[in-house]
Amino acid sequence: MAQPLLEEVNLLRTNPREYAKFVEERLRNMDAQGFYKSEGVSYASVEGRAAVAETIAFLRKAQPVKPLVLSNCLSNAAQGHVAEQGPEGATGHYSANGASPSDRATRHLSGTAYCGENISYGMPTPRDVVIQFVVDDGVPTRGHRENLFKDDYKSVGFGFGPHKKFGFMAVELMCMNAIR
Repeated sequence: MAQPLLEEVNLLRTNPREYAKFVEERLRNMDAQGFYKSEGVSYASVEGRAAVAETIAFLRKAQPVKPLVLSNCLSNAAQGHVAEQGPEGATGHYSANGASPSDRATRHLSGTAYCGENISYGMPTPRDVVIQFVVDDGVPTRGHRENLFKDDYKSVGFGFGPHKKFGFMAVELMCMNAIR
């Protein structure tokens, strides 16, 4: 799933206006209360249609940024977070021992990592994951969206796996270092 998710993230980053069309499709499939289905699974939006409409407007104005390069080291760090959270049904960006995304990445690198992290719970496809990140429903700061459009990020790693509470989770760990 890493390669399809990388392609989806890079499509968003390099062609946000084109990506707006996929988000428009989500809006068309969302009812007035903010419910929609994907791959036969029903989801409820926190903010409803307004967050999706706001995302479409953002994407139509957004400037493209450089694509990310897939990093095995970052993928290992992201997968470690999945391995910790998934079986317990935990959520959040900090590990049980208090480690931040950058701390987890640094353990897999020879130098200090400066990273951002997006985590998706319950989304079944790469497109659903990326739309969840860019809409950032229920997150007032839109920090996940901001991460996706940071041109300073050069590398990305992904972790995937089962999640006790949400069925599935995906971790996207982006780093300013150019790491393979």
